Amino acid sequence: MTLEPGVRSKFELDLIMKEEIEELKREFEATKNPVLAWRALILNGGLDTPFPEWIVEYLYAAAEDIINNNDDDREAEAVGKALGFGGAKKGKKGMFAAAATLERYRGLHMEVVAQLNKGNGTNLSSACAFVAATTDISFATVRRAYLYYQKISGRSPNESAG
Repeated sequence: MTLEPGVRSKFELDLIMKEEIEELKREFEATKNPVLAWRALILNGGLDTPFPEWIVEYLYAAAEDIINNNDDDREAEAVGKALGFGGAKKGKKGMFAAAATLERYRGLHMEVVAQLNKGNGTNLSSACAFVAATTDISFATVRRAYLYYQKISGRSPNESAG
């Protein structure tokens, strides 16, 4: 079977989804943001493989908490809390907004890493400046995104995410 240019095989798509699930695992372990576990769960549903252990552990712990700590008067709140939601302090982002920011930071991180890996002696400041100029995002935001994602991903300085 020959695929048209730009069309990926099921094997390639599965590999991409597995890599994304691994990236979500690293992010989840660093941030404990439940949105990331749910995204991974949905992605894994498209694969012909069992759910990764980290997702099953998250769901089991949440289920155990839901069953053992039920409060009839505050049921929705208790379930949300057991799943890892609802813990944002006043004035702080909720989990969905935090996950969207993390996804944005991952993309900026990848762009900075691509600049650093060009091999022309580009330093972090010039890589961030280039990405800022091409994305119309401030230098400070690009640098903050890069440094934050480096910290939570545990990557070496020029290693890309995804």
